[in-house]
Amino acid sequence: MSNSRSVPVRVSLEGGGSQETGSVQDRKRPGRPPKMSAACERHIKLMSLRDRKLTSGAIAESLHENNGLPVHPSTVRRSLSRSKLHGRVAARKPLLRPRNRARRRQFAEEHRGWTNAQWEQVLWTDESKFEIFGSRRRKFVRRRVGERFRDECLEPTVKRGGGSVQVWGCISAHGPGDIVKIDGILNAAKYHQILIHHAIPSGRRLIGLGFILQQDNDPKHTARLVQRFLLRKEEEGTLRRMPWPPQRPDLNIIESVWEHMKREKVKRRPTSRDSLWVALQEIWGEIPRDLITTLVQGVSRRLQATRTARGVTQNTECHCFISCFELCE
Repeated sequence: MSNSRSVPVRVSLEGGGSQETGSVQDRKRPGRPPKMSAACERHIKLMSLRDRKLTSGAIAESLHENNGLPVHPSTVRRSLSRSKLHGRVAARKPLLRPRNRARRRQFAEEHRGWTNAQWEQVLWTDESKFEIFGSRRRKFVRRRVGERFRDECLEPTVKRGGGSVQVWGCISAHGPGDIVKIDGILNAAKYHQILIHHAIPSGRRLIGLGFILQQDNDPKHTARLVQRFLLRKEEEGTLRRMPWPPQRPDLNIIESVWEHMKREKVKRRPTSRDSLWVALQEIWGEIPRDLITTLVQGVSRRLQATRTARGVTQNTECHCFISCFELCE
């Protein structure tokens, strides 16, 4: 009896390939079998959709206790990624009461049929604060292990931003209006003077008589002095007031203009309040017309999203519109 063992031999064809595939290349091996079945992945997806704040570690622990399936949290994260559920920092939005949601839905319904031509009649107004050195936008650096606190990998900070300038501005589809530096605290009396000397002249210059004035529900905007003045101007035919829903900074297009200016301000690197104010005036005068047009045309889509979400705030980058300019940067 022979002690030689039989050895499997691959049978080659005339062309030199294997009999099964007709190729000389090794077939792809199946690899390690998956830890979870398709049903288990659907279960993980369902758990995450039911509680969006459930961590991968909590899901893995639940699978181990309830299903007897020991999996690592990283395995859960990969499964969720395949289901297109990615971990992200939660957006911070004001808490909305049912009454405020109803008013937001009402505003969206009342302006459902507005055309771009009607939105072009609106003068958008707001205030904002600009810091000399401060920036709330996150900065990314590329570093190696152990280099976190190297000077070139740090973003220096200064208390209170090293000083700031508060401004009021207005803008329409036809271009920017006046921008005003605010000294001290802006109260109803100062805001009344801004309306007289800047808001109304800008509206008449950019749009004409009967323009629509937009302002939020800040107490100085709703003060009796201001409301009486605006009512008188409305009766004279100078302007029309737009009732504004609560907690809607995401709908005001000037918020995106402020963000554009803050990015441009960083490039100018002002070193004092005076140089900051000069830079802001220059940036204000150079606001791209295409940016304003894009923002105005996006108002209708924003209202449609509000109706769809039943008054809940929709996705806005830092509660602002994402312009094509930001996407290209």
